[in-house]
Amino acid sequence: MTGREVLSNKQFQGLLATLAVMLGLFLWAIFFDPHYRFSIGLYVPLHTAMHVFSMVVACLVFAVGWNTHDPHRSASITLLACGFLGVALVDFGHTLSYKGMPDLVTAASPQKAINFSFVSRALAALALLALAFTSPRPIVTKQSRYGYLFATLILVILVYWVVLFRPDLLPATYVAGEGLTPFKVIVEYVLAGLHALAAGGFWTRLQQRYATQTAYLFAASLAMVLSQALLSVYFDPYDIHNALSHAFRVVGYVMIYRGIFISEIREPYEIAERLQTELRQTAMRLREMSARTQNDVEQERKRIAQSLHDEMGQNLTALRLDADWIQRHATDNAEILEALERIQRSIDESATAIRRIVADLRPRILDDLGIAAAASSLIQDVVTRTGLVIRFEKDGEFEDLPELAQTALYRMLQESLTNVARHAQASTVHVCLARDHSAVCLRVRDDGIGFDADAKARTGSFGLLGLTERAAQLGGSLTVRSAKTQGTTIELRLPAKLQADAPPL
Repeated sequence: MTGREVLSNKQFQGLLATLAVMLGLFLWAIFFDPHYRFSIGLYVPLHTAMHVFSMVVACLVFAVGWNTHDPHRSASITLLACGFLGVALVDFGHTLSYKGMPDLVTAASPQKAINFSFVSRALAALALLALAFTSPRPIVTKQSRYGYLFATLILVILVYWVVLFRPDLLPATYVAGEGLTPFKVIVEYVLAGLHALAAGGFWTRLQQRYATQTAYLFAASLAMVLSQALLSVYFDPYDIHNALSHAFRVVGYVMIYRGIFISEIREPYEIAERLQTELRQTAMRLREMSARTQNDVEQERKRIAQSLHDEMGQNLTALRLDADWIQRHATDNAEILEALERIQRSIDESATAIRRIVADLRPRILDDLGIAAAASSLIQDVVTRTGLVIRFEKDGEFEDLPELAQTALYRMLQESLTNVARHAQASTVHVCLARDHSAVCLRVRDDGIGFDADAKARTGSFGLLGLTERAAQLGGSLTVRSAKTQGTTIELRLPAKLQADAPPL
């Protein structure tokens, strides 16, 4: 048991109310001694119904404890599951041993029913005791689990053989007209003591960690103590004490199932849900950090581009003017003129390189004229450098788009065209930038070699991942459609009006 779920006030009050009602009925039965005896015709169906319900619950405890096995969980859960499988199987024999039920090999009798009941209740007590006190060590081998199960089935077979075929080996427990024998009373006290001991173990765990499943198991152990105590005082198999004992046992089994269900089925789902929430929050924080990082990078690019354009541009212009002056005043020296030509070529090449670097860092046209003009300029530059045939189509007005949206569109177009140039082996590309009342759409379609989904999953694509993240940060979406030899289409859609809390890029 992991014990992560904390008991709520409503659950605590429900357990207290249930135990209070049971204690009141117990005290009424003990001290007011109501000598009420059910008729056989009424008690046998009632007894059968209660035991069938108990068997079903015991089977559910086994099913939950066995089938939710985790190698890292405590072995005591498997021990409890196997114990309650034995409880269900032996309870079947006990149910058929009451007078009025069909004969199970031998005739039904109180002695036969009590013998089966002893074993059933002892298995339940020992299973709870093991769960309360064994250390939470995991089962490391599959053979250990099936060893518990095999031992339980062997014990059940042995019990049926002794009770059905060798009842002479067992001491008397009930004498008609006299009631319970001292041996029967002592055994009931021993079983009540085992349940009380288990309750003490669960109470100790509650002091360490106030967990819901432990609280239910503690309450179940107390209910079983009351049940066992009633079985030590009844006079007739059909009296009110015996009936209340079986009713308390049903309540105890339900509490046990509730506790095991919480720890083995519901709690893992709650843990998974909590982890999913934490993952979503972590992803949101990472996305915010990514947005801030992209914003910082974009601002730094803008600053560097501005510095290169202004300072380096001015310096290169000054150098060019000085070179022109020298050229005009040194017309009679061929060596100087030749050197000046080399200097002028270097200045021109440097200016061209700086313009290209500035455009890559942060094109001035994007800030001055907007995304449509910047996209057209970028496409022309790609055509010049790669020889691709790129058709550009613009539909709508984009001047009022926020800076962060225009920057995102430009960077996504830049990344998409870079991917086409590097990987697509395309000859023609169609770029469409459109805007309507609901969305801004950027579509880049090429006639290249394409790719399939499996190949993309195997190799991974951080470029596409970056595009997807950029789109998500602005509340948009990215769609990629591709097939081998049929080209690729990348479509980005952003809301026409970005949310006010959209993260800066």
